[in-house]
Amino acid sequence: MKQIKFVPRTSDTKALVSTPKPAAECLPTWFKTIKPYHLETPKPHRTTVKKCMPFLDALSFGYIQELWCDVYIETIYKNSELVVNYRWAGDIQPVSSRFEIQNTKNEFSKFDGYSSVELQWETQWEPLLPAGYSAFFTAPINREDLPFKTFSGIIDSDKYPVHGPIPFLLKEGFSGIIQAGTPIYQIVPFKRDSWQSSMLNFGDVDTKNIYDKTKQTFGNGYKHKFWQKKKYL
Repeated sequence: MKQIKFVPRTSDTKALVSTPKPAAECLPTWFKTIKPYHLETPKPHRTTVKKCMPFLDALSFGYIQELWCDVYIETIYKNSELVVNYRWAGDIQPVSSRFEIQNTKNEFSKFDGYSSVELQWETQWEPLLPAGYSAFFTAPINREDLPFKTFSGIIDSDKYPVHGPIPFLLKEGFSGIIQAGTPIYQIVPFKRDSWQSSMLNFGDVDTKNIYDKTKQTFGNGYKHKFWQKKKYL
C-alpha cells in the first residue's frame, strides 16, 4: 500500500488545524439520507444515486481538507464595486483575498453564478507523496451544495510538498457563516504515467456481454461483477 504523509506548514498547525481525512469519512448528510430506491418509478430505473458506485467512488476519492474554524463572509457593494469582507474564529487564518485590490479583474470574473472577487484557502497540511506520484487538488467532488467553488490544480508532491493557497469563488450573493468542518478541497494522489490514445472499431470490445452480466442480479450489477474497492486510510 502506498503512503501519503501530510506535512504541517507551521509549528502550530498540528495543534490548531484539523488534519486531512479520508474522503469516505466526510460523506455529506444529504447523501446519507437519500433512499436507495424510487419505489414509484417503473423498472429498471428504481435505483437512486445512493446505489451508484461511480458517484460514491467520486465522493470517497482521496482525502478531504475541512475548514478548521468558522468563517464569516459578507458581500457588499461600495461605490458600485463588489467587496467581500471576512473574518475567522480561530487563531490560524483559513482564507484571504487573492489580490490586494479586490476589484482587480481576473480570469474568473465572468463565471455565471459566482462572485467576481477571487479568494483563496490558506493550506496548512501539505501532502508528501512517493516518487512518481502527484496530487490533484480540486473542489469537493459532487458537492454542489457548498456556497463556493474551489479551483483545481496538480502538484508534483513527491518533489514539492509546499503548495500555498488554493483559489476559490463564492456563489453570487452569498453572505453568512461557512462552518468549521465544511470540506473546502479534495486531494487525490495519482501516479504519473504517460498515455497514448487509439480508436477501436465497433465490435472490438464485447460491450453487450459486459452489459448483460450487469443484468444478472436485481440491481448493483456493476458493483457485484466489476467494481473494485478503493482504499484511502
